[in-house]
Parts: sequence; C-alpha cells; structure tokens
Amino acid sequence: MFLVQPTGTSFAQSAQVTLSGVVSDERSNGLEGVEVLVSSEDGVIVGSANTDQDGNYKVEIHPGTYDVVFSPSPSDNFVPLILEGEDIHEDRVINVALVDGAFQTATYSGVLLDHGGVPLPRHVLKLLHPDAYEASVTTDENGQFSVTVLRGLYRLVIDPPYGSLGRLQTDAGALNLNADLSQDLVLPSTGSLTVKVVGPDGQALPEAKVGTGSYQVTPFEVAPTVTMHGQAGFYGTTDSAGSFTMPVWPTDQTLELFVEPPPNANLFPKAVPVGPFDAGSDQTVVVRFKPTLSALVVQPENASVVVGLSQRFIASGIYSDGSTEDLTQSVNWSSSDANVASIDAIGLATGHGEGTVEISAVLEGVANLSAKLTVGPPALARVEISPNESTITPGRTMQFSATAIYTDGSTVDVTEQAVWSSADTKIATVEGGLADAKRPGETTIGVQLETESASTLLTVEPGPPGGGGPPCGTPPCGPAGGKGPPEGAGPPEDRGPPGQRGRSTAS
Repeated sequence: MFLVQPTGTSFAQSAQVTLSGVVSDERSNGLEGVEVLVSSEDGVIVGSANTDQDGNYKVEIHPGTYDVVFSPSPSDNFVPLILEGEDIHEDRVINVALVDGAFQTATYSGVLLDHGGVPLPRHVLKLLHPDAYEASVTTDENGQFSVTVLRGLYRLVIDPPYGSLGRLQTDAGALNLNADLSQDLVLPSTGSLTVKVVGPDGQALPEAKVGTGSYQVTPFEVAPTVTMHGQAGFYGTTDSAGSFTMPVWPTDQTLELFVEPPPNANLFPKAVPVGPFDAGSDQTVVVRFKPTLSALVVQPENASVVVGLSQRFIASGIYSDGSTEDLTQSVNWSSSDANVASIDAIGLATGHGEGTVEISAVLEGVANLSAKLTVGPPALARVEISPNESTITPGRTMQFSATAIYTDGSTVDVTEQAVWSSADTKIATVEGGLADAKRPGETTIGVQLETESASTLLTVEPGPPGGGGPPCGTPPCGPAGGKGPPEGAGPPEDRGPPGQRGRSTAS
C-alpha cells in the first residue's frame, strides 16, 4: 500500500477522538518503535505515532472510518499488520500482537540478464504481496540481486533505469516464494528505434524531445513458469547530430512517436507512427519539420456570383522560410452566412440568396483576411425549345414554345418575348413561335433570349396524292389546329399537279 501525506486535506470541524493501545509480540512483550499510521479510504494519512518502550501508542484524529497500519522496523523481523475499515467515531483502544517473521522468510536471488546473457545493472526488482507488503532490490553492476521477504505468493515487477523502458510485471501471485528461490531472469532482446530530426532546411535539430505514449509489451517468459508483460514507453533528447536511439520491447502495436521541436525553433510538434517491433528489430525514422505557417492568403479577394452558381476560392500558405504552398484542401473553410452562400471543404462557394458574405480559411490557428463574395439575383442559364424535331406538310403551321431556365432552377415561358428565326424561310417562316410551312424541305427553327439560344429541326414533307395532307405534326397546328386546305382549294396560281400541295417553285 502506498500512503501519501495530506496536502491541504480538510475535515469537517468536529471534536477529535483518541485511538490508543499497545503493540506487542506474541508473548505480550511491548514493542518499541512500531510506526502506527491512520489513513482515510483514499490513502491520505490523517494521523501517526510511534510506540514507546512499553509498546504504547496514541493518535488524535477526527471521527471516521480508517485503515490502521502497524509497521515495525524491518530489522525487527516482525510482520506488518493492516486493519482495514476500522470504525473510529469515538475513543477506541486497539491492542495488537505482531507475528515474528524470523522463521517465515524466503530469499529470492539470481542474475538479471539480457537476451545475449549480458548482466543488466541498475534495474529495480519489486516483490508485491497481496497484503500490501512490498520489498525491492536493485541489481548490482553484475546484474545480481538478492532479497529476503515473508513467504508467500508475489507479483514480480522489473523497473529498468529511469527513462529507458517501461515497467514489466507478472500476474499477481505468479511468483511462489514459500521457500528460498534462486533463478536467473533473462529479458527478451530489445529492438531499437533511431530517430533523426531535421528542420525545414534539412539541417539536424539537436535538443528535440522524442518519445512515445504507453504501449503493451508482448508477453514473454523470463524464467521457467515466470511470464512477464507490461506497459512500456520511452523518451529522450536528440544529440548534436539531431539523432536519438532508444530501446524498444517487442510489441505488436503501432506506436505513435511524438517529436517536440527545440525551444524557440518556431515549429509545431509532430506525431509519426512507428512499429510494430519484433525482438531484436531495428528501425530508423527521419522526422522533418515543415516551416511554421505565417499567413494565409485567399483568392479572389472579391468575387461575385448569381444565385445557383458557384465560385472557387484558393488558399495559399506563406511559411516562415518564405515558401508558399497551395492549402486549398487543407484549410477549414467557412462562410459568414450560409443562407447567402455556403462553401465546401475544397473551397467551392455556392450562392443561395442575394447578399454579401465573408469567406474565411483557418489552419493551425492562422486565419486569412476574409475574402468577400457578393451573390446577385438568379441569371438566365439557358433557353429550351419545344417540341423537338417536328414534321408538318406545306400549308400547315406548328406552334413552338420557348422556356427560360435560370441559375436557381426556376423556369419562365418566354415564347412571346424571345426572338424567333428560320434558317430557310422558303421552307418555313416563324413568328412568335408559330411556324408556317411553305414547301417540302428542312429548316432550323431558332430562338434567342438575351445571350442564350436554342434550335430544333422542322421537316416539311410533301402531302400525299389526292389532296388533304396527313395530319400535322405535334399540335397545335393550323389553321386553328385543323387540317390544311384540300388539294385544289387554293388560288389557281397555287395549284400544283395532282399529288402535290403548296406552291411549286422553279429550280
């Protein structure tokens, strides 16, 4: 159990109560120098005392529920005692007898080695007992360790030298120390990761901080029946050549390498994926910093569209080294009023209603001086003519219509406003959209509105022999939607030979 001294802990203002008693051995002899610690449920020490020569102790505390730890000097060979959840809301006397552990100990010893058999010095081995008892030992220069503990089942923890690799551990109770045990512990071969950090100009960056977050170590056996796992992580600072090499435990995870630029470098930290790492694998990664983004420029600065049409904006970044880059698809775009105009992720703004908006781009905390977009009323997009590719016979008429389609998708019938034309007025004429067939042949009927135009093909076919022609093309057709005049009904000069209608023209 790890206990911490109180730092600013406050308790309700109430009268204190007294916890007192005697700490003795199993033969009722008082034990001097036993530390008595009273802690709250969250581990904060609220009171402490040491027993006198007769084993007496007394602690003044506020009423509450506490854990009470009786911790003898390690040299006395007595087993520590923990009383959990003691209800101390009034004066209480708690007398305890500690067990002599002189004949209930086991010694754990051996040598800590790397995968190649090289001793590993300065590694801390900790033995954690389920009853919160803990013992630790540091390997010497030859990797040797020896520690005597109370007999029992322990969790073995190995802490490498500070800052190199993370903690390794067994499951709780995995190490059986009910008797002396001597064994060599062999750690797996570590891989290595070499990080080379360079600036925007390609020059090495010394004093850059590199490291990873915590990662899961692949479980491995360090001795027969002793399997370890754990969390690891590493960090360091690049040398004068901008390089740092660190060991890595075997892991099947992809790690995120964090690189923080040197102080006053005016650069942003970076995160780079590395790994996984097999035992003994070596990897090298080069991390190159981009220059710092100094400004964003959006073009065009002033633009205009009509409702329904779009305007593309381009964002260019200016960096601390004077270089520029197209960041159109990297920035975050926004419009000051999406009801007037919206803008998508690639800088394409679309007008929705009349008005003016500001278009903004932001990246890495840098924003542009807003560009302006003015949205005008819908404009004519195109004109359509109907019907399409019609057929009639001489003497008949065909009514065409023209529809204007605007940029917002709206439509208007502009048959009367539009300008009509026929490519060959000898075949057919047209006025107000009404085409009058003159003689067999083909002509193009056109319509013009402002700058937009459309056309369709009109075919005039000869009428059948014997007079009244076939029905006209797509109605309405004339006169008044009926049949054309029967053969021979026209003036003498318009009569043709049998089987023909309309005026004959010499060729």
